Amino acid sequence: MSSYAPLPADEIALMAQLVADSFNMSEDKCELWIRRSGLENWRALKDPTLLGGLMRIPMAQRFGGRQVSMTGLAGVAVATTGRGQRIGQRLMRESLTEMHAEGTALSALYGSTTSFYRRCGYERAGSRFLAEVPLRDLPSRSGPLEVRLLTPDHHAEVEAFQARHVTNHGSLVRGPYLWVRVRGPRGMTAQGYGFYRDNTLEGYTYLVKHQRTLQDNSLEATDVVLTTADALATFLGLLAAHRAFFTSACWPSPPASALLLSATEPWQFSLRLEEHWLLRIVSLEQAITQRGYPSNLSGELHLDLQDPWFPENSGRWVVRVEQGAATIEAGGRGDLNLDIGALASLYTGFLSAESLALASRAQGSREALARASAIFGGWTPELADFF
Repeated sequence: MSSYAPLPADEIALMAQLVADSFNMSEDKCELWIRRSGLENWRALKDPTLLGGLMRIPMAQRFGGRQVSMTGLAGVAVATTGRGQRIGQRLMRESLTEMHAEGTALSALYGSTTSFYRRCGYERAGSRFLAEVPLRDLPSRSGPLEVRLLTPDHHAEVEAFQARHVTNHGSLVRGPYLWVRVRGPRGMTAQGYGFYRDNTLEGYTYLVKHQRTLQDNSLEATDVVLTTADALATFLGLLAAHRAFFTSACWPSPPASALLLSATEPWQFSLRLEEHWLLRIVSLEQAITQRGYPSNLSGELHLDLQDPWFPENSGRWVVRVEQGAATIEAGGRGDLNLDIGALASLYTGFLSAESLALASRAQGSREALARASAIFGGWTPELADFF
């Protein structure tokens, strides 16, 4: 009989081998990843040998101006000899059951496939874009703020600054694991730069330098937070100062961005979709009540929801919204019929109820669809972090 439990310390090498085989990575890098991300966050499925494993990242995600509990998943891997035997689904079911017992509202991940995670109740719920600029097109002038190198002594200041200012719909509440990815992505070192007016921080970035060829080098900003026009100008000036040896720079960016607005011509930047992130509603009650809603909206939404993995989420529900908050109770007319994955896309504002109906993922009257879109819409999900 299979068992699902925290990864024992004496099986780190076995898990690293399994993850390396699944993601075409070196075993050394995978073992370093497991150790740096915290052994307590890894789970193993055994019967009695190691069949699969994954990493949990307990955190929160902001929706409607409020923090909603969320566990991210990464490194979901199944042994080659066990593939095609539904071991991946067993692993996901055990992980989601653990989250459900903990009262976690949501789970998010970046999936290598969509069809597999759809069978587990996840659905596309947002997009991650990367912007890229050729440095030759940036004006060669320094910005108005002082640029200071960031050291470990600045970590607390920068983390508090980021938490105050990055509160957009869909953004993550960062923990230590995400900050490691910002400052040391994929085992590399990112140099941090703070943009100061006197001793007041107005923005920062972390840059990684990539060498493609002797003549073609690039900068990758693993994180950019700018709160003033002068900070934006200073960031662009910092990039321009590197153009003697670097040809381009890229950073995570929403499609509508003040940074991209600074480009005067369309050939001065490119914006590409890197990946969709997927979301699952784990605990319906927690997901509905923890989220924020439009403060000028009040009313009821009657749901008829199907969740084949968690009967507690299934059935008819009445969601009542008033003064930016919501309650939920069983019952009602079931005016809007949809599955748990479709609700995830609606929940974040990634898709309207009308779009879900067009895709045959929701059914309801025109009035019910419009009411659902009004309650969950109004924001575009933005998630810059990759985990």
